[in-house]
Amino acid sequence: MKPATIRKPIIALAVVVALLSASLPTAQQVHAATSAQQQQWIQQVNFNGNERGLSYPLIVEPGSVWIGMDDAASLLMEYRREYDAKKGTITFTNPWRHIVMELGSKSAAVNGIKITLAAAPAKRDGTVYLPAQLLSQLMKAQVTWNAGTSTLSVQYKARALATSWNDYYWVDKVNGDIYKAAPGKRAVRIDRTTADVSQAQYLEIESLFDDEKYILSAFDNYAEPAYITKLLIHRNKLVHQSAVHYPGWWWLEGLDRYGDNLILINGSTVEFVTTSGEVTAQYDLSAYGVKGEFVVEDYFKDVLFVRSYVNQTLLLVDLKEKKTYELYKLILDQAEQKFITDNTAYGGLYGGDQLTALGRRGDTFTFRHQQLMEPYEETQVEFTIPRKK
Repeated sequence: MKPATIRKPIIALAVVVALLSASLPTAQQVHAATSAQQQQWIQQVNFNGNERGLSYPLIVEPGSVWIGMDDAASLLMEYRREYDAKKGTITFTNPWRHIVMELGSKSAAVNGIKITLAAAPAKRDGTVYLPAQLLSQLMKAQVTWNAGTSTLSVQYKARALATSWNDYYWVDKVNGDIYKAAPGKRAVRIDRTTADVSQAQYLEIESLFDDEKYILSAFDNYAEPAYITKLLIHRNKLVHQSAVHYPGWWWLEGLDRYGDNLILINGSTVEFVTTSGEVTAQYDLSAYGVKGEFVVEDYFKDVLFVRSYVNQTLLLVDLKEKKTYELYKLILDQAEQKFITDNTAYGGLYGGDQLTALGRRGDTFTFRHQQLMEPYEETQVEFTIPRKK
């Protein structure tokens, strides 16, 4: 009889082989692990030298980087993005390029001319992604990927300001051309402004309760603009324009409507304009004694109240006799006058004179006044225009 001990090494070897086999990953597991290592959670890009956050993380794969379609549109604001989920079509439009792509297709059209893409747009985890190189191939941005720092850099200098309502609008910052595009269509030039919009960075649109009437407002800053240009569009034509440049960075709220008229400030001139572009009244306030920039605060037919932008004080402009009255010097006490004078002398932001017109009786106006010093009470004061009888 053979010794029983001969079987023990065989059993032990079988156990070792089984254990080793159980610990070794499959080819699929190796591929998944490698892919997981290659996937990086990167939710920012370098755009024009500044870090910008993304709504969706970049997808980084061997040989390719993907960016969310909405993030691409947010970076390249000059382009208006449209997406038809049913058809799988993606459209990017600016005044000079109309780009149409399809999910999963390497064929695209630029201004109606078919081209072959470096890679096809795709839906990844429920989100539409574009290969980053398409921003360069189609939209003429400069795109680079630094694998060492895992940084996607995009350089793009927008030439046009863009905004949308039902349709899309652009204003060319170089020559003032105004463009419009219906959804899914190429942009067409509709007019040109002579206003200088080269400093502008943002464009807003306001519908005037009529599909054919809009105001396009161009600003150099979003929250506290210093350069403000307003373009009144009626039936695809520029019918009026105004522009004003404020010297500071703070924002003063002003009156922009009176009855059926728009109130527009064009340099030193206040204009009352219908929504069709007809000027019903205009006053160059420099001829009335108003110095520097201002906003309109109230209007009483023969009297205009404006607030000085620099001093933040309320001025009464007598349109009948072409005189201007700096009200705080005439109706506030000496202590408050000195408080305002000291603050304006040093350019301080002190909240203004806290005078608000409430109404009138003949040539006498009543104002609400929040005291600038203790006890900080709200009072009412009056001023009577010293008109000739």
